[in-house]
Amino acid sequence: ASDVYKRQVLVVPILVVHGVDRLLRPHRGAARCPSADDSARPPARRGAGSAPQLAVSDPLAQQFLLDHCQVVSDATSGDINASHTRLRRVGALVSALILRCDFGGSHEQLLGFLSTCRRSFHKLAQVQELCVHLACQAAAKILARSCGGDPQRHTAATLDAARACVAFCHVTLPSLQQAQPKLNLMLQAASVALMNGLV
Repeated sequence: ASDVYKRQVLVVPILVVHGVDRLLRPHRGAARCPSADDSARPPARRGAGSAPQLAVSDPLAQQFLLDHCQVVSDATSGDINASHTRLRRVGALVSALILRCDFGGSHEQLLGFLSTCRRSFHKLAQVQELCVHLACQAAAKILARSCGGDPQRHTAATLDAARACVAFCHVTLPSLQQAQPKLNLMLQAASVALMNGLV
């Protein structure tokens, strides 16, 4: 295996080796844990002197990491004594992994990946909200990059891809529990659908 593949595969087993409690324990100088509303915000850019962020592009590595995240998620969600704060931290960790996955502009692969995440992490509200946001983002990118921002320039392929993204949001949104993030994402999905000429 290549060095890149090895680095991708060895990222998340730390979750299992060190244990959930140790990983999730607050530490001095830690970054603020993302809230449910933060899923609609793009990640902040790093400075020029900071280390580059790892992008996971290999499908086997992505599935391997998702499997380990699901182990952590199931262990935490199945614990009746798990606090809401711990669930939010697990959701933030899984969301961070999802944001590291790169599909090279393939919207079909992205939607398939998001569908897997929606099914695997249905108890983590942050992950569900992030999946909807990423689907809206994908539809907006289709319009901007393939059609130059003009919905009249949609081809059959790009229109089907945008429609699939909006359909994903339509299926996922009813499962969200918190009212304010749900309303915000509904407005976002409606705006993307309007931009693409789907309504």
